[in-house]
Amino acid sequence: MRPIHLFYSWQSDRDGKICGNFIRIALEAAIQALKDEHAIEIRLDSDTADVPGTPPVSETILRKIRECEIFVGDVTFVGQTANGKQLPNPNVMIEFGYARGVLTDQQILSAMNTAFGPAEDLPFDLAHLRHPTSYSLEEGVSDRTRRERRSAFAKKLVPRLKAMAEKVLEVRAAVKPRPDVIASARALLTSVMQMNGRGETPAIVAGPKLIMQLITTAAGDGAILVPARVNGVRSKFLPAAYRESWPDTNMREWSDFDPPQSVQGKPNPEARWYMRVLRSGALDAAIMIGARIDDDKDILVDAAQLEARIVEMAERMGRVAEAIGLDGPLVIHASLEGTEDVRLMGRQRASRPLRMPFVDLGTIDLPSVSAITIENLRPLLDTVWLTGGFGDGSPLFSDSVRDGDRKNMLAAPEAISGRAWR
Repeated sequence: MRPIHLFYSWQSDRDGKICGNFIRIALEAAIQALKDEHAIEIRLDSDTADVPGTPPVSETILRKIRECEIFVGDVTFVGQTANGKQLPNPNVMIEFGYARGVLTDQQILSAMNTAFGPAEDLPFDLAHLRHPTSYSLEEGVSDRTRRERRSAFAKKLVPRLKAMAEKVLEVRAAVKPRPDVIASARALLTSVMQMNGRGETPAIVAGPKLIMQLITTAAGDGAILVPARVNGVRSKFLPAAYRESWPDTNMREWSDFDPPQSVQGKPNPEARWYMRVLRSGALDAAIMIGARIDDDKDILVDAAQLEARIVEMAERMGRVAEAIGLDGPLVIHASLEGTEDVRLMGRQRASRPLRMPFVDLGTIDLPSVSAITIENLRPLLDTVWLTGGFGDGSPLFSDSVRDGDRKNMLAAPEAISGRAWR
């Protein structure tokens, strides 16, 4: 996941030990806590940091504010007018005002040392907003006291930054990549599907099966993979509920698959799943979703289990793509094969046999790996249920289900095993 960009607007009128550096170190501690406890990554930025050469200061700062996703400003009072009116640092106020023009209020956080005046004395255009996240620290306090209050302030920042970061990620997930941005990924997707159509897969997966591809624009644009990096994440190839895998590497791909088994009446061994990363950076996977029991004419597939497997596979492929450096705009495609005799089960009934050898569940465009959510996968999940004749689509999206409850409602993916797999 691309780290969230946080810009910190600080002032040097007050001693850095109790304001500028104090807030920065507290921000760093809060950011580390969010990473450790919630896997949220935030990059702290300020002034002209990390900009090479001798850039124009004002233009650089305003550009960074436009590009940031969270703005934090130190609005501690640093002076007063002749009639005693308290004043924050003017540069911080300019940057704060600019941030309010280019960002939403949900992206802006103010910090304040109230030892130099209360938040109630802030200018009108700040006073009507939520009060700053504050602390009180006078000049000349001991190092021990300063560390204790800084730790307490960092803890106060954590829930506020967490809420802001979650909103940023929510907004990111809702932004669809432009067609021209995603075009190269879609072209590579077509190439991978043609490869599968020619039978160029690392293992033969018995039907009925779910097949998925995840292609990022980085892959479509010709990214060069680092072999050791791909090889180092092979453990992520293993699907949930499965325990064994056989690795294989060749000039075309890195792949893992289920230990193949001989099947009576068939010339080649078959596996229950495979997953591979092609040299192009494309991710491709297939997995069994059901099996014929004895001489039954129909193959029963639980629709809830199928949608759980779609979510699990998409999330797993996303983790692999991110781990090998291929985050960014992406496409996910899903399809079913070998479904002629499949009957989908759900809502206490079974559908009629599908009588279709192939079902295209669809293709979705997403801005990044972090956007791989149940909500964004909905088009694929609804298609599963609609294919079985369930007119309301996926029950995960019924009116009575709240957004936060879907993850808990999702079935746990199960392995095809026992009598159903020979």
